[in-house]
Amino acid sequence: MPANTHHKLMKKRDWPAVHGVIFHPESPDSDDDLLMRKYKERDEHGRLPHHWMAAKSQTHTHTLAKVGVVSIRLNEEALTTRDNKGETPIDITSRSGACAEIIGLLSLTPEEARSLDEEEMFRGGGEH
Repeated sequence: MPANTHHKLMKKRDWPAVHGVIFHPESPDSDDDLLMRKYKERDEHGRLPHHWMAAKSQTHTHTLAKVGVVSIRLNEEALTTRDNKGETPIDITSRSGACAEIIGLLSLTPEEARSLDEEEMFRGGGEH
């Protein structure tokens, strides 16, 4: 399956562009149902956008943190989803050198993520 816009932008570490397609109403991806579907789509490596965020998020920014929180909200099950190599997003962070905030967010369980609101996830960086 080909990568969607979110996969491609995350691979490029273009957090402002990812933020833009999520949050700007003129974006064709701004529809919540469409966004949820895109965050459940796998690319040719069996990866979700969350896997690419785990691989490409070495430097923390406010925008990256917002993208991380919303990405998890769009697909909490992605936290435990394995790609074609059998890796979850948190597995990837350990070798990619991901920033602490993304490690914290991706180390949540789907249940923990559902129990927190977006502001709690954003402020706490996923600490639990």
